[in-house]
Amino acid sequence: MSLFSGIGAFEAALRNIGVEYELVGFSEIDKYAIKSYCAIHNADEQLNFGDVSKIDKKKLPEFDLLVGGSPCQSFSVAGYRKGFEDTRGTLFFQYIDTLKEKQPRYFVFENVKGLINHDKGNTLNIMAESFSEVGYRIDLELLNSKFFNVPQNRERIYIIGVREDLIENDEWVVEKGRNDVLSKGKKRLKELNIKSFNFKWSAQDIVGRRLREILEEYVDEKYYLSEEKTSKLIEQIEKSKEKDVVFVGGINVGKRWLNNGKTYSRNFKQGNRVYDSNGIATTLTSQSVGGLGGQTSLYKVEDPIMIGHREPKIAIEQFSFGDGVSCCLDANYTKGTSPGEVGKGRRTHIIEKEIMTREYSRRTGIGKELEVSHTLSASDWRGLNRNQKQNAVVEVRPVLTLEREEKRQNGRRFKDDGEPEFTVNTIDRHGVAIGEYPKYRIRKLTPLECFRLQAFDDEDFEKAFAAGISNSQLYKQAGNSITVTVLESIFKELIHTYVNKESE
Repeated sequence: MSLFSGIGAFEAALRNIGVEYELVGFSEIDKYAIKSYCAIHNADEQLNFGDVSKIDKKKLPEFDLLVGGSPCQSFSVAGYRKGFEDTRGTLFFQYIDTLKEKQPRYFVFENVKGLINHDKGNTLNIMAESFSEVGYRIDLELLNSKFFNVPQNRERIYIIGVREDLIENDEWVVEKGRNDVLSKGKKRLKELNIKSFNFKWSAQDIVGRRLREILEEYVDEKYYLSEEKTSKLIEQIEKSKEKDVVFVGGINVGKRWLNNGKTYSRNFKQGNRVYDSNGIATTLTSQSVGGLGGQTSLYKVEDPIMIGHREPKIAIEQFSFGDGVSCCLDANYTKGTSPGEVGKGRRTHIIEKEIMTREYSRRTGIGKELEVSHTLSASDWRGLNRNQKQNAVVEVRPVLTLEREEKRQNGRRFKDDGEPEFTVNTIDRHGVAIGEYPKYRIRKLTPLECFRLQAFDDEDFEKAFAAGISNSQLYKQAGNSITVTVLESIFKELIHTYVNKESE
């Protein structure tokens, strides 16, 4: 049984590791997410129980596993941490009521990192006590997607529950000297005599992929930033020669740039920041923020690319070039938020090699981390100030040259000055590089790339797209989802250690 189902990350994880299961029902109220869910999982829409608060839990069919994560915005920084005072926060108790009434053997619950110390820890205390009261032993861990073969820096808390009659109580083992936010939370919960066990969580020590590995090879021009905006950004980047942690600047109206560590304007909103594709992607966002939509960070790749072109009235197209970065991931991109509007507080960009946001304080600063992208999130305020929107991602792509002999002339190959010109004919158009061109350009992540950052198969994306889901909704669905590979690791251990042993 799946609650707050979204597009079905839990179901995708079970499918990917070869688990045969029967879906007895799911609960989702977003009409677009429902369409995507049914398309991806070949599910009958009649299996959707709809609004979880209106479900008669007694009438639900029997099931062994409950999965889901109640809406997390009220516990995140972006949601201003309203917690249980927010109606979305109280939906957690619908999850508890379902456990109490149906008593499945296991559950997996996911939420944002912010709930660990929300309300001085009281929120997590209430949640843990609630799980204990309805008969479950739990373990919890903070897992980062970047350690699960996706280039996204996304930290989420995962709570695993096993019905208390199935296992013995086992007091949590907290590593000596460990003083992170989760360890502090566990130490606090131990004092409440929470029913517990020790789940074998996957190691978090290897970042396996870079953002550039999930980027599409050919991307529509509509995703790219204008040459003028790109050139201004690159100019600032090239002035910085530092190799260590460095904030590289942002795109803003006028001359409001970061220069030698000083900002002429504090209006460096997340929609104006740029990051690097050699690093880890920023959090994917889905939720509309002030009508602008969620956004992620921009990243760069170190290869020359075409920045843009203008079409003259002759058969030869004239191209200009600029340094490459990709524009923010924007859930409401199709609603007027175009790349040309960078600098208006709607985009985020990065451009020094291997850069990602880092918390100097809770919401400030950009740092450097190899091969990781920022988290895909519903609305993540970590940036330069509370007024920032979401981060974006930058990509640099190779210019097509004469060496690419398999390409047709209208494939936009480029020549250096002084080289012989292409033959001009009546049907083909040709790319001509005039003068020197920089190495980068800026663009948004595509919806497919956002699905990849959540470890969904390309086929999953194609099914949702074929169902008629718009780009803006696809962005939102990716940002609201859960990283599939993280769930795969959880299910593998849950099945191996607990489910299989029960059947022996």
